Amino acid sequence: MSEKESNYILYHYTPTRAGAGVFAALFCVCLVALTGFLVYFAKSCGKRGYIAESLNDPELKIEVEEPISRVGNAKSFGKYVPLLLGCVMEAVGYIGRAISSSDTSALGPYVMQTVLLLVAPALMAATIYMLFGRMLALLRCTSLSIVPSKFHTTTFVAGDIFSFFLQAAGGGLMSQ
Repeated sequence: MSEKESNYILYHYTPTRAGAGVFAALFCVCLVALTGFLVYFAKSCGKRGYIAESLNDPELKIEVEEPISRVGNAKSFGKYVPLLLGCVMEAVGYIGRAISSSDTSALGPYVMQTVLLLVAPALMAATIYMLFGRMLALLRCTSLSIVPSKFHTTTFVAGDIFSFFLQAAGGGLMSQ
């Protein structure tokens, strides 16, 4: 049985080309801005890396016992790769939704937009987890965290996997 002969309805609404286009454009703008920021950051830091000099400011009466470690360009850029991929996936997902607006029975664009728009936020959240752990370490606040610092990524990734299972269960219930 072909897609056209099936009685299954992929969308219970009509996706709008304008709405999908606006969100695809917004994610593309975010992607370009983030890439520009990362290139600027890499050039401004050079090979020396970024050091938070303000934490050793005598006027603020802050004394740091040990020097703050350097943040290398490659290390910083690597933490943003999932966010960059998430922006690309969101933009392509919304392009798929824009394509679906002209033919709501086509399976290819529907699957493309559904998968990409479902997976992309997890990649963006992964960036937040990595930056959160790094920020706690740089600010020397790991003792304030409820979760030990070595388990931050594990805890958050386990939460993401659990949410994927809940989403899959919801999708299974919806298909019945």
